[in-house]
Amino acid sequence: MDSWDSTLLGTLASNHTVIVFDNRGIGNTTSGSEQKFSIAQFANDTADLLEALKIRKADVLAWSLGGRIAQELTLNYPDKVGKLILYAIGCGGKGSVPQSQEVRNEFVNGTGTAEDRIARFVPLFFPQEWRNENPNYLENIPKTRDNS
Repeated sequence: MDSWDSTLLGTLASNHTVIVFDNRGIGNTTSGSEQKFSIAQFANDTADLLEALKIRKADVLAWSLGGRIAQELTLNYPDKVGKLILYAIGCGGKGSVPQSQEVRNEFVNGTGTAEDRIARFVPLFFPQEWRNENPNYLENIPKTRDNS
C-alpha cells in the first residue's frame, strides 16, 4: 500500500474515490486461514472487499502483482469491474519471459533528476525505431515533480 506514489494518488483522488489496500499477509493485514496464497484467492478477497464496501462496480488501476490479481478479478467477476488499467505488470504464465536483472535494476534506481530517470526508462519502453518514427513522443509523457 505504501508503495503507491502519493502524487499519483492525489491526482486520482481529485476526481475519483481512491481505495488502496494490501492483500492478505502483506503489510499490516492478517494472513487469514489460507496457508498458501494464490492470485485467485487475492482476487476473491478483492471481490469480497468491494462487496463489504457496497461498491457495485469499480474502475481498477493495478500495479505489478496487483495487475495479475486485477486480471483474475476481471475474469471471475466481470460485473464488478468497470475499467481495467494495468500498470507495470508481466503477463506471467509458462510462456512469459522475465525481464533481465539489468532492467530490474533500472526500475528500482531512483537516482538523478526526473529527466535522468526518464532518459533511463525511455529505451526500456520504446524501441529506437519507434522513437525515430515518433520524435515528439515525450510531449505526451506526463510530467511529475522532481523528488531529488
